[in-house]
Amino acid sequence: EIFVALLERHGVRLSELPDGDLPMELMPYVQHIVMACKEYFNRVRPNLAARVFGRTLHPLRAWTARTPSFPSGHAFSAFFAAATVYEVLDAARETLPSVAAVVWPGSPLVTALLRLAYDQGDRRIIAGVHYPSDNYASAILFNTIAPALLPRATAAGWRFPENAHERSVLCPSDGSSGYGMCR
Repeated sequence: EIFVALLERHGVRLSELPDGDLPMELMPYVQHIVMACKEYFNRVRPNLAARVFGRTLHPLRAWTARTPSFPSGHAFSAFFAAATVYEVLDAARETLPSVAAVVWPGSPLVTALLRLAYDQGDRRIIAGVHYPSDNYASAILFNTIAPALLPRATAAGWRFPENAHERSVLCPSDGSSGYGMCR
């Protein structure tokens, strides 16, 4: 819904976009990979880990926080959904002038898609149900899977920072980076 609102705000109507095989149809399959990783690593959520150290965390209630923490399913899903939207828009750019006018690597719309995707993971950290490394693990999964499933996004340079150092380099606090997700 948030992606639809973003597109409409930039003058792109979903009814204009061509029907066809959307990478989003692959989401259940890639989510299976995320769940398999969660089960394998079986990392406890921050509030449960805090108890071991005699601390108390009060995360926001989230019924989705009942699975292991690592990797973040929400972050991965947001990365994949944003890149899928880009795939569809980039394909439509070739035939629809209204889309071509607002979609190119680094455009405000593409920057907003990237930022929305990254914000999803950040909000789960703020809510107290994930660690930053959960999001980095999701980024590694996305960056590994994307070239096979999302060729247009990959060709346009879509990737997400895989660690804190990479994030600081790609997204300096002074805002000087050209990497779209940082704005």
